[in-house]
Amino acid sequence: MYRVFLVCIVCIAFAGQSFGQKANGIDTLLTSSDSVTRFTMDDLFAVVIAHHPVARQASLLSESARQELRLARGSFDPKVQMQYLVKQNEGVEYYRIVNGGIKIPTRIAIDPTVGVEQNRGAYLNPERYIGSPSDYTQLYAGVSVPIGRGLFIDDRRAMLNQAALMKGLNEAEQIKIINKLLLEAAKEYWNWFYTAANYQLILRNRQIAQDIMSRIKTSYTYGEVSLIDTVQASITVQQRSVELLEAKVSLDNARLSVSTFLWDSAGFPMELRESHMPVYKPEDAAWLNPERVSELRENAITNHPEIRKISIKLKQLEIDRKLAVEFLKPELNLSYYFLNKPFDYSGLNNDRWGENYKFGVDFSMPVFLRKERSKLALTKLKITNTNFQRADAQRNIRVEIDQAYNRLVTLRQIIISQRLMVDNYNRIVNAELMNLTEGESDLFKINVQLEKLLQSQSKLLKQVAELEKEKIYFLWASGVTNLGI
Repeated sequence: MYRVFLVCIVCIAFAGQSFGQKANGIDTLLTSSDSVTRFTMDDLFAVVIAHHPVARQASLLSESARQELRLARGSFDPKVQMQYLVKQNEGVEYYRIVNGGIKIPTRIAIDPTVGVEQNRGAYLNPERYIGSPSDYTQLYAGVSVPIGRGLFIDDRRAMLNQAALMKGLNEAEQIKIINKLLLEAAKEYWNWFYTAANYQLILRNRQIAQDIMSRIKTSYTYGEVSLIDTVQASITVQQRSVELLEAKVSLDNARLSVSTFLWDSAGFPMELRESHMPVYKPEDAAWLNPERVSELRENAITNHPEIRKISIKLKQLEIDRKLAVEFLKPELNLSYYFLNKPFDYSGLNNDRWGENYKFGVDFSMPVFLRKERSKLALTKLKITNTNFQRADAQRNIRVEIDQAYNRLVTLRQIIISQRLMVDNYNRIVNAELMNLTEGESDLFKINVQLEKLLQSQSKLLKQVAELEKEKIYFLWASGVTNLGI
């Protein structure tokens, strides 16, 4: 009678504990209580992206790039110029010079200038003399054009092009930073998953051990079992209690590790409660579809954040190279300014452009061009070095993706085998229970098999957690933005 009752206790307590081939068994293990609050990895990622200080810091890169571009565009802002000079000595006005105008830089190397000049005085420099019929005032308008150096590109335009590329560079850096942050968060999430599921598993097994011990003690009172059976049952309960304490510490620490990634909108840290539980979603059979894997691999070669950063650096270096080539040319600037002198509003509509004007030619060129040629050579070396860097990075990314894929495939096979092992241990436990009813087994043998079953289930949980980590790592290695959420 004792053996039959013991079998019933073990079977009832153990019911639903097996999750060898059942896809939803692990999730049931974690969310069996009504008081549980489900907290998915997508929930974690959403909070991290929105509120984590590192993610917020990364978002500043976009604003930084926008300000860099604005700064570069400032070089092309129109510039208002004004000069006012007066010299008075012993009641004599030596000169009074007023010169005001506006200069408009453009992106085609032509800088128009329009201004008004008024000069008078007893000792005015003859060069500045205008004439009294126009109240000593003249209007001038003209342009300066670089014919040699600076015709196709100059420092201003190079700076503007560099700043435009900074937007893409900072976006790639932002993706890289956030992806790394999400990868670390995901690792802690699946550690939390394992410790939470393992804790629940040990908790159930301790309950089984306590039920068995309670029944054996009752049976011992009626003389149905020996004293050594009660000792054996007590040892099992003690062992499960110690394991439960160790699992509780691991669970609490894992929950705290996940909490370090949680911040609210006001910038204050948040913590997960004990009622929060991670969520395990059964694996999608098409997740490792070869076509999808191939697509991710090919996409990573050009769109991985690290590759994008290097490619943009190459574009920036190409701008530097063009600028260095430009500095090999002689500096030859032409300027022409029409003078409306004496000041006459109708002068802009007549043919006096060729009568009153200022024309200038500026020419300069280093004799040996050593500085310019060295600058060009150094830039070419940087381009070559960066091309090598990109080729190496592309190769490393391919290898990293392939390694992650191989680990995923292998882990899936291991988990399938481990689930079969859990099922087989279940069969062995059931067989021992049947033998117990026939007097061919004892509590010691059942405890041994239950211990092996517990170990195999715990190992399966760990392997499932490793598989989920590897999935996230595979997406990270592929450079998928925000790891695909």
